[in-house]
Amino acid sequence: MSDQEMTPIESEVLETAIEIIGEEGISDEEIEERVLALAKDAMLARRLIDWLPEILGAVAVGHMGKVNFVDTFSAKTMQGKWKSIPMKAEPIYVQGHKLAQEAWHRDWTRAHERVAFRSAIMRSAGQVLDSGQSLDGVTTSGPALIGIPAEIYRSEVPLLQRLFW
Repeated sequence: MSDQEMTPIESEVLETAIEIIGEEGISDEEIEERVLALAKDAMLARRLIDWLPEILGAVAVGHMGKVNFVDTFSAKTMQGKWKSIPMKAEPIYVQGHKLAQEAWHRDWTRAHERVAFRSAIMRSAGQVLDSGQSLDGVTTSGPALIGIPAEIYRSEVPLLQRLFW
């Protein structure tokens, strides 16, 4: 992946992707088609589809209790090895988190809610709450991305860590 592909994403692209993913009654196939048409790049589309629910889910969960969030996520290498990668390596996370926080406090919509409910973190939080426990003091694990190879983040990972890939 070129450096250009890891550059910041326009806010309008993030917001439009949220609207698409959060559309009521939309199928996964239609999400894939419409986000691909928006992104014009298959890997960028995959990153938007996988990251935005986790970002919005984390923002929602963060407002449900005193949750401790890790600052890494996992992705598999082409050889099938899981690697831990800093969240800041993903521009969609950095920009999307800021956008989601602003939306939470200004104009959180049903689309935002539907996107958040697609996340693993919301499913996990729901299980904790359904069992009668509090989210206070819970430490999350970062998302484990299956469709995004770790190698696309290689240039964003500290050199010492890359030596062991």
